[in-house]
Amino acid sequence: MTGRTRVLAATILGSSLAFIDASVVNVALPAVQASLQAGTAAMRWVVDAYLLPLGALVLLGGALGDRLGRVRVFMAGVVLATGAADAVAGFRHVAYAGAACAAAAASVAAATIGRQAAA
Repeated sequence: MTGRTRVLAATILGSSLAFIDASVVNVALPAVQASLQAGTAAMRWVVDAYLLPLGALVLLGGALGDRLGRVRVFMAGVVLATGAADAVAGFRHVAYAGAACAAAAASVAAATIGRQAAA
């Protein structure tokens, strides 16, 4: 396995953290709807309220990657996402932020690999 293949595999796995994390809300929607006794329109707000911070945190992760280094932000994001996910539910937002940072750094790394392969 070459270095570029390893980086690509790591970026795919890192970016999938955010997508898996975002799918958690879809799995929990029936339970949330039942406990809130809410309709479909309210459930759209629940999904939006969960996914909107992901977009903001991905932007933050990209900016941190530019300032602190993509590998450092990627590794910190993976550690946060996996470590906080195993902790109590109160740290779920930390795992979410870590997954967003990992996804941001992973997407930049994948784009860099693509540019290097084209050159």
